[in-house]
Amino acid sequence: MVGTDHVFVATGREAEGSEQVGRLFAFPREADASEPAWVERVRGGASAAPAVVGDLVVVPTFDGRLVGRETATGDRRWERKLGAAPGTPTVAAGRLYVGDRDGTIRALRPDGSTCWSVDRGPLVEGIGLGRSPRASHKPAVAAESVYAVYLREDATPDRGLLVSYDRADGSARWEYAFEAERRPVRAPAVAGGAVYLPGGNALHAVDAATGERRWRYAFGSGEGVSTPAVRDGTVYACAKNVHALDAADGTERWRFVNEHVRNPRTRRKPLYAAPLAGDGVVYAGLGALDAATGEPRWGEFGNDPDSKLFGTAVGGNLASQGPALVDGALYATVRYGLLVRFGGGE
Repeated sequence: MVGTDHVFVATGREAEGSEQVGRLFAFPREADASEPAWVERVRGGASAAPAVVGDLVVVPTFDGRLVGRETATGDRRWERKLGAAPGTPTVAAGRLYVGDRDGTIRALRPDGSTCWSVDRGPLVEGIGLGRSPRASHKPAVAAESVYAVYLREDATPDRGLLVSYDRADGSARWEYAFEAERRPVRAPAVAGGAVYLPGGNALHAVDAATGERRWRYAFGSGEGVSTPAVRDGTVYACAKNVHALDAADGTERWRFVNEHVRNPRTRRKPLYAAPLAGDGVVYAGLGALDAATGEPRWGEFGNDPDSKLFGTAVGGNLASQGPALVDGALYATVRYGLLVRFGGGE
C-alpha cells in the first residue's frame, strides 16, 4: 500500500518464540530509499495487505484485529478486536469497509468505531500475503453500494454469493449466485455500472444496480482468476495468461500467453496477481503490456526461468492484490519477501 510519503508492506505469520508475529515496514517513497523509515511488530501476523486512511495505516491481523498506526512514526493510535481475521480494508470517503473470515462486513470510521455491520456467514478465500495466503477478501465500493462475496450457507461448498449492500446503512439490495468450482475466489471490482466478479474459473459481469448477469467469460486455467482492472471499456484479468475483454459483452480483445506449465523444473510463474491499468499500459507480473494490443513494453511476465525478481522458490509469485502506481513509480511485492520499485526517479 502506497501512502503520501511511505510505501507500506506487511508480512504474515512467522514463529518468534512461542508467538506468531509479522512486521509492518514503512519505506520512504524516494527513488533511492532501500531502508525502512520504521518497522513495527504485528502480533499474530498480517492477514492481508494494509490500507491507508488519512494519516493512519491500518493493518489486519490473523488474531482478528485491526490496528491503526500513524503513517509518519508507526505509533499505535487505536486497536479494534473483530473476532476473526480481517481482509484488506477498502477506503472510500474517509471510511473503512472490511470483511472478516467469519463473514461480517463492517463500515468503520477512521478511529475504528463502527458505522454499521452485517453478518452473513463465512467469506470465500481471497488475497494472499507473505507466507500465510488465506484471508478474507477486499470489498468493492461504489458511490452508493458495497459489494461482498460469500460461500452460500444453504448450498454446497462450491457455490458462491455476491451481495450488494447499501453503503449508508448496510441493508442488502440484491444477491447473485455463482459456481465457485472449488477454486480461489478473489475480490470483485466495480466500474461503469457493473461489478466484475472473479468467480472460480470465470469472470462474471453483473449489473451493479440490479444484480442481473450481463456476461460470463470462462478461462482455460484451473487456478482461479485475479481481481480485474477496468479502464476505457476494457476489462483486464490474469488467469495464468493476461486477458483483455470487452467490458460491454465479454469478448476477448487480446491475450498475452504465460508459458508456465505444471512442471516445477521450468521455474516459470503463472500470473494470478491483479493487473493494474494505466494510461495506455497494463501492468501485469513485473512488467508492462500495451493496453491496446497486449504486446510487451518492458519487464518480466513469469516466462523467464532465470528471473532474479520472480525467483525460483515456492510462492515466488506477486502478492495477489497486485502492484501500485503512484507519481510514475510502480511498486510490486513478491510473496517470498521482495519489494520492487520501477521508474519514478529523477
